[in-house]
Amino acid sequence: MLGCVGLASYFIYNQYYSDSKTIKKVELIPLKFQMEEPDAFVHPYENEPWYVQSFYRTCRMMYLSCLFLPVTLVSIVAGLTKNETIREYWLELLVKTLKNAGCTFQKFGQWLSMRPDMFPPDVIEAFAELRMDAPEHDMAHTKSEIKASFGKELDELFEHFEEKPVASGTIAQVHQARLRKEFALEGGKQDVAVKVRHPNVIWETFSDLDLVFKFVENSVSLIHMSFPFTEDDFRQCMQQQIDFNWEAYNLCKFTKYFDSDKKIQFPTISTDFLSASVLVESWMPGKPVCDWLESFGGMYKEKAETLKKEFTSTVQEQKSNLAKIVHGMAMKMFLRDNFMHGDMHGGNILMAEDGTLTVLDTGICTTIFEGSAPDFNVFLKSLVCGDVTDCTDVLLKFNTLPKDEVDIEGFRGAMQKTMNKFVSSPGTAPDGGMVDLGDLIGEILFNVQRNGVCLRSDIASSIQSMSICEGLIRMLDPKYDVCKNALPYFVRYC
Repeated sequence: MLGCVGLASYFIYNQYYSDSKTIKKVELIPLKFQMEEPDAFVHPYENEPWYVQSFYRTCRMMYLSCLFLPVTLVSIVAGLTKNETIREYWLELLVKTLKNAGCTFQKFGQWLSMRPDMFPPDVIEAFAELRMDAPEHDMAHTKSEIKASFGKELDELFEHFEEKPVASGTIAQVHQARLRKEFALEGGKQDVAVKVRHPNVIWETFSDLDLVFKFVENSVSLIHMSFPFTEDDFRQCMQQQIDFNWEAYNLCKFTKYFDSDKKIQFPTISTDFLSASVLVESWMPGKPVCDWLESFGGMYKEKAETLKKEFTSTVQEQKSNLAKIVHGMAMKMFLRDNFMHGDMHGGNILMAEDGTLTVLDTGICTTIFEGSAPDFNVFLKSLVCGDVTDCTDVLLKFNTLPKDEVDIEGFRGAMQKTMNKFVSSPGTAPDGGMVDLGDLIGEILFNVQRNGVCLRSDIASSIQSMSICEGLIRMLDPKYDVCKNALPYFVRYC
């Protein structure tokens, strides 16, 4: 269990150092190329005999135990000495360890990097490296996956194929390529991005999810963070993204919903060249939003002292405009479409020179079960308006446990304190400033966990999606008022 201990040591040290799937089925998407909803994902190892599964789990535990041992020891030394140099080395080692631990731990680190309200700046900066800079696999694996998926050699499909990936994420890496004319996408598009799953993803997603889930469930006393849904729901949500058929299907839906929005676009997919491990989609212009943010500092340093003020103003205007577009897109996903991107961090959004945003990596999406979307919208509105009664009633309505197992009165009391702490009137905090939505959501989830409430998987995953998106908006523009700017969307769509 040293894998969990290694992560636990991070939270402990940080505290001492600083202050059931029922989705509405859409048979066909009415687009230029139609695609049926894929079958529910079943992890390949689930079909193995119990003794084979046990062997996989044992091997994985041994590997993670050895991997996390050094960072665990360094974290203890750093916590005892409070030495800045050792802390820097510990953070560097922790990021490296999470990379080597595989996609589940990398994804966990990505989520943490989007919560500047929970962790100090040096931790956010260190974990930001996990958003785009994941380990790459070799070209031999890419060629073998393409051959296994489509029965053709790489040079039979592509006129040109960049062997060096343009990006490597937690699940897969992306190559830039040019299809042969006979295989061009709709509209004759030949320039494509080829997404190929990493070789060890299947092995890493079998038991690692259990470890992360148990760690978070047992760490609520250290930090206000929890997964208030069942382990099976958590596993299904995470594992589905390793089947690229689902990502392609989700892209089709988003393309339909945002067809009239000129500022938001999604890649075009090829249904002819699509498998569980390979996805071919149109090449989209732009650079990741996280790169824009990180490059601002370097650009700033290059300017002369006399231009600093003007440059700072220009950069902030760009960031504020980005925050506004992302927030509007998220509100439409939640309120208008009931179909939300589940992992909207800066590495999954490209920004073109004309300001157009392209949304990528739609493997994780959340949908409120049929008939419950109005109640969920009431919950969202209650957060913005500070209505503790509606907020509490809706969450209890979405609870899956018997009432006698839930401390209902304790939950109502905790929710009242939380709402009084963060909201005094619609869109306004008690101090007259803007509502800190990230901290509000975090404390609500803590109240859920502490009082025995277990939210339905669709509700919990949607709240988690909302939290990730709010984290991105906060990073783009800390002064952007998410709650007040959400009110017009409630008027329009609710």
